[in-house]
Amino acid sequence: MDICSIQSCLTFLIRKKKIIKFLIFLVLYAFPFLVLSQDFEWGNPTDIRSINSTEDDFAPQWNKFENRLYFSSLRKGKSKFFVSQLDENGNFTSPIELKDPLNRATGNVSYISFLSETEAVLNAYRQGLRQAYLNIFHSLRRGGNWLKPIPLDSLQCECFVLHPTISPDGTFIIFSSNKDGSKKDLDLFIAYRMETGVWGNIEKLEELNTDGDEITPFLASSDTLYFASNGYGGPGGFDIYFSIRKGTNWEKPNPLNLLNTRFNESDFVIVNDTLALFVSDRPEGIGKLDIYSAVKTQIPDTTTKPQKRIELSLSVQVPTVRLESSYLYDFVQFPEKIPSVRKLKEFDPNFKEEKISKYEDIIDNAVSIIFARWKSSRSEITFAFDTNNIELKTLIVNAIFLLSKEYPESQSKIQISHSNDKNLTVFVSDSNIYKPLKLVKKQTNFEPPVLEVFINYRKEEQIKKWELKIRNSSFKITGETLSPFIRIDLSKALESDFNLTDTMFIDLIVYDSSLNSYSITYPIVLSLSKTVLRNSYVYKGKIYERLFLSSNFDKSSASLISLINEIAEYREYINGAVVVMDKTTAQSNLSELIDFVSQRLQIKKENTKIEYDPKDYEASFGKLPENTIIFLLERK
Repeated sequence: MDICSIQSCLTFLIRKKKIIKFLIFLVLYAFPFLVLSQDFEWGNPTDIRSINSTEDDFAPQWNKFENRLYFSSLRKGKSKFFVSQLDENGNFTSPIELKDPLNRATGNVSYISFLSETEAVLNAYRQGLRQAYLNIFHSLRRGGNWLKPIPLDSLQCECFVLHPTISPDGTFIIFSSNKDGSKKDLDLFIAYRMETGVWGNIEKLEELNTDGDEITPFLASSDTLYFASNGYGGPGGFDIYFSIRKGTNWEKPNPLNLLNTRFNESDFVIVNDTLALFVSDRPEGIGKLDIYSAVKTQIPDTTTKPQKRIELSLSVQVPTVRLESSYLYDFVQFPEKIPSVRKLKEFDPNFKEEKISKYEDIIDNAVSIIFARWKSSRSEITFAFDTNNIELKTLIVNAIFLLSKEYPESQSKIQISHSNDKNLTVFVSDSNIYKPLKLVKKQTNFEPPVLEVFINYRKEEQIKKWELKIRNSSFKITGETLSPFIRIDLSKALESDFNLTDTMFIDLIVYDSSLNSYSITYPIVLSLSKTVLRNSYVYKGKIYERLFLSSNFDKSSASLISLINEIAEYREYINGAVVVMDKTTAQSNLSELIDFVSQRLQIKKENTKIEYDPKDYEASFGKLPENTIIFLLERK
């Protein structure tokens, strides 16, 4: 195996293995979990959407000394550590990039394991004689910061030494490596800590290794080891297994059947008595690799009385659902001047422009939009307004403070300036921030529109309650008596919160009188098509497109120029224009505005009409927004 990726070795291995898209859709049964001496199982996997990104997120590790989660992410191009905490409701908080020297010292860091409150080991790149290798490094915590990592000399080699995990008592370390020159696959090794603090007596864990790759070990205790492997013939690429040590030998590994899928699972770690984390590239995630949670479920005691399992199966009328999405949009000039009389919303660090569907959304969320665009440019911005307006000043100052937690340079690049103008005016050094906004109207069409779910089950008398849900959506129905036939109106069930992937998963969970759960999942392929079009309207018998322009006209305005340039790309399809405005917003330079737009779009002046009374427009489109001029562009 040629390991040469600049990303984490785990990502390389997962992507190296070709995942074959299934052609035959099988019902997935909930099989009993095989255990050795454990009386519980890990199940109910859930994508932790509060911390995952559209890039790879992996290598979770709970630091019990700080009570916070560390994980690695490629969301900023290189593998860096991010941290998150568990709030009082048991949810992970929005992650923050670790600012310690540890995170800034090398190009890529990952897979940290904590020996104590002030000592940790991790993976980082070390330049070898022929290439750079991921090896194990050591870091100390001083003054509240993790220091620049240094190589662990005793574990160095001209090979990959990966995924360190330290025993709870700190006496030994297990890692994966290809240090055995006879093969190129990754195997598990163990090393012991000497009295001098040096790691030595390195041994290969022969009883756990296969001809495949064994990766991401995690020691839950000194005699319980979790790891991932693609050499045991599991259902997917990499699957998660655990082994218990009896004396000096590790027992035969057993799979975590409730977590493993036909995709890749790895990076299993335990947070507390009821919560574990792992990583998977299953398609319902929001990124390439996502971090999932799992919860502990007690296995019922069947030593005195055999437990009769509830048998379940699912089927639907079609193996594939076609989803056609169309996005119709109107162009809007970026609001360089924002009426401060309007109640601006607080800064939302997770605001997405594609959620904008109404003109009012742009004005209300102007601060969030500006800062979302600033993240891409990191340019200089000045907010000019009457600083005696305490409410507005507080809003802007709080927004800058929240942004600075992730982007410290925002404190110096974002300024506040006093102005006697009642508006909030935004000055920027990067004109890309002024690119046009879009009012997006999304339409979806499912074929078939109604999904018919057929449920077969035995031991009906044991079912006390049930729930059926579509994963990654808010759709969920529950009941006490399970029906053999359920109809799902997809257009109602899958609203805007549904995360589109190429597979839709239907989960059925039933509970018996002892509240033991039995679950089954049915995958349905989603055939997705997407169309993005400029919106068109019929107004007074003609077809128009719509532009929203600011009444504060300035032909040198970067936002106006950007908008008109965008429209000018298809000006050969424009025949004329209707200008709609309220008399109260009429400007003395209106003719200059019309001349400017007409010239750039090559519209003949006689084909431009002005409507000062917006009643006809409002009858067709709704209320005219304040401080706004509407251009209806007539299509040829």
